[in-house]
Amino acid sequence: MHHQINNDLASTYEGNKITFKEWYERYYKLMSSGWPVGNKKQYENMYNWYLHEFNKLTLSEITLIRYQAFINSKIDILAYQTVKEIHSQMMAIINSAVNPPKLH
Repeated sequence: MHHQINNDLASTYEGNKITFKEWYERYYKLMSSGWPVGNKKQYENMYNWYLHEFNKLTLSEITLIRYQAFINSKIDILAYQTVKEIHSQMMAIINSAVNPPKLH
């Protein structure tokens, strides 16, 4: 599966080669340029506190079963709203790998 990102930040997405960390760094650089400081900090915190657990995995290794186990482990120890925000951010990151954002 290959998708082209139409900018100079990344060349192609290859789910079996790019790690979550590499994709997150590209995603964040691409998407955060217009975000308010508060939004940037929130994304950084969610990534640093929770989502970094996926860093060494390639995107294709992040299966639904693996991700569901991750979310389940958070449900018992975090507030519902926090888990909801983690999930929302993760879905934005993963969905952008499938449908890369385009800048004009």
